[in-house]
Amino acid sequence: MKKLKNKLKKILFFVGKNEIEEILKAFAYAERMHVGQKRVGGEPYINHLFRVAIALADYCFKNNTPNPKVSVISAILHDVVEDTEAALEDVRENFGEEVAKIVDSLSHTANPDGSVNEDEPDEVYLARVAGGGHIAIIIKRFDMLDNLSSVKETQKDFYDHCVKNYNGKLKIWGVIDPVGLPDVKKSFLKAIKDGYKK
Repeated sequence: MKKLKNKLKKILFFVGKNEIEEILKAFAYAERMHVGQKRVGGEPYINHLFRVAIALADYCFKNNTPNPKVSVISAILHDVVEDTEAALEDVRENFGEEVAKIVDSLSHTANPDGSVNEDEPDEVYLARVAGGGHIAIIIKRFDMLDNLSSVKETQKDFYDHCVKNYNGKLKIWGVIDPVGLPDVKKSFLKAIKDGYKK
């Protein structure tokens, strides 16, 4: 994790010192909220958030994205409402309205008992992502790319679920993010070609 944090700091050379402090505050918040959580393959969940944030920071630099601080913080926190006890209001209070809007658009709806609604149709969820604006779409792109790159290291039933899930999602994603579709499709096809590795 230290290696990932150092890599992020290097990528963020183009933002001010105060902005870096706010970004590190978001990481500390994410680490606290996701503490003890593991990905299906067993790695600490926070590693996924670091990788998505690093990819997003690199994108912001290469594309001269306005307000990279909001973009990177939103990437760090993209799963915090969906997968932890964090409330959207808490995100809003600590990181601002713009971050809260993006995080909200990236979060699946909840069931009455508070659990994630796994049955939410892709059309509904991805339309909400698109409604979150350009940065929400880019974060989702890097989220999917990271998920696909590590899916072969997970459990077999999860691998099968992801392959099936992404196959249906690609058509919708092509409408929302036509620029990113080739990369997502390439990563998806590689995941199928590589197959399950455990």
